[in-house]
Formats: sequence, structure tokens, C-alpha cells
Amino acid sequence: MRKGKKRHAAFSVSLPAVLAFAFWALAEGSVAAIVPITAALLHEAGHLLAMSLCGVPVDRINICVAGAEIRGRHTGAGKTAMTAVYLAGPLVNLISGAASAAAGWDIFALCSFALAAVNLLPVRTLDGGNALSVLLSDFSWGERFVSVMSAVSVFLLWLVSVCLLFLSDGNLSLLAFVVCVFTELYLA
Repeated sequence: MRKGKKRHAAFSVSLPAVLAFAFWALAEGSVAAIVPITAALLHEAGHLLAMSLCGVPVDRINICVAGAEIRGRHTGAGKTAMTAVYLAGPLVNLISGAASAAAGWDIFALCSFALAAVNLLPVRTLDGGNALSVLLSDFSWGERFVSVMSAVSVFLLWLVSVCLLFLSDGNLSLLAFVVCVFTELYLA
């Protein structure tokens, strides 16, 4: 790459993500799909803004069934910068959720708060787990702790999703999310 020439990040969308979104939009109606997609886009914009401010170049953006994955060149970025990058998405969701609640947009606020809460869980593939992993990287027991917290969190999420499945009208959303997280953690 020549000096001064910017390299653009690779962007991809998986076919299963397109099919899942199309099925969801048809089942729920396109308007119902716009609210969580907008909350998710704001979340990812928070990560991208933090990466830009912290000098972490974006290599790849991939849209998959479980959400978006943004990969950057983290070499040279310190712990504070990487922790800020991981926590920026949930922070944007908390801010947009509070603003939406104040404006009376309850559904968007709920979506934003739920997205922030889930992403702050100490699960390795989520923002909270990644931030925790960075913060504990100097300790010999850090990786093991994050692994145990991930397993416990996924198990508890699974329990909650099964309970909600039986208590609700058969909504499979949380259970599908838990299956995606489990697959990425242990089968990918």
C-alpha cells in the first residue's frame, strides 16, 4: 500500500443473515423490523466511532445472523483504547435508550436498553466479555475467569430463555440468540 492511500474495510453480508432478516420482516412486518435494526446500527456506529477516535483501523465488517462483527487491527492499541472500543456500542445504546425514553419512544428505548444489557454480559463473544478479557489479560487467571463467566452466563441465559418460552406465547427469540452465542463460543 502506498503512503497516504487509504485502505477501505472489507464488507460482507452472509446469506443466512439476509434470509433471516427477510423471514423476520415477513413474519413481523417491515416496520417492526426497523426498530431493532436501527438500535443495532447505532450500536455498531458507536464501535466504529470509538475505533476511529482510538486510532484502530477497521479491517472487516461482516453482517451475520447473530449481528455485526467489526474486526480491526488492534496491534498497538492499548488496553484503555480497546476497552473503550468494546464498551462504546453498549454506551451508545444506553444513551439512545435514555433519549428515546425521554421522547416517549418506548419500543425503541426498550430495544436499545435490551441490546446494551445483552452486550454487557460477560460472554467472550459479546462486548462485555471482550472488555473483561482485555482488562484481565495481565493476570494468569484472567482467561480462565472469562471462560467460566462465559459458560455460566450462557447457561443462565439458556435457563431464562426456556422459562420465557413456556411462560410466553412461544417466542423463540431469546432461545435462538442463546443457540447462536453457544455455537460461536463452542462450535465455531
